[in-house]
Amino acid sequence: MSDPDTQPDPEPLVCSRHEQQHQQLLRQHNELKLEHSSLKRQLNTVKLHLSTLSIENEYLEQQIEKQAQQNHRHECFNRNIKQELINSTNLAINAQTRVTFPHKFLVQIFAPFAEDKALVEHCVHIDEEMAKSMHTIRMHAYQEHELKLRDVISKKQADLRSKLVAKYELKLDKCELSRKCKSSLIRQRCFDLFKHFMHEHCADKEYTSAYLADLKAVYEQTTQHF
Repeated sequence: MSDPDTQPDPEPLVCSRHEQQHQQLLRQHNELKLEHSSLKRQLNTVKLHLSTLSIENEYLEQQIEKQAQQNHRHECFNRNIKQELINSTNLAINAQTRVTFPHKFLVQIFAPFAEDKALVEHCVHIDEEMAKSMHTIRMHAYQEHELKLRDVISKKQADLRSKLVAKYELKLDKCELSRKCKSSLIRQRCFDLFKHFMHEHCADKEYTSAYLADLKAVYEQTTQHF
């Protein structure tokens, strides 16, 4: 007997051509099945993602519509509040005077929010602080105006005093000149009457003329201070 370990290897089985084709088709079939399964999983994943995106898109559209409605409501609300504030501001301004400002100024402006007690208290506090500040400003302005007014009055008084003194002195000068003129006329008139009397009652005309000439010089010297 021969040793089995020393026996030659059996010859490989030779596949027929048809068998090879069959094996190749099986491999292709398996590969296609695997690819189909993979593509099917990918398709399911895409469908699932598409469904998710569709749900998210619908939700976002609802949120956008909701936000648009809220924006519209807020816009209408803000327009109404703005108009109310404009109206209350006009009323608050028209209610003020130079003396009363800022009496309840902010309280009147924010009257549309009177239900907000904290806001009202805050406005009252600010109005009080503004009133104190305005009082201080008015006092400073009054003091400055008073000083300027005193200076103006003092200057006007000095100017008026100077004008009155000048006017009075001018009037005195005119009165003095008039008095001197009248006094001179009176003196001259008196001397003329005396001269006329001497000419009528003295026969010696030459003596009378010399006497009157000397007398006139003495008369003028004696009466010039009148």
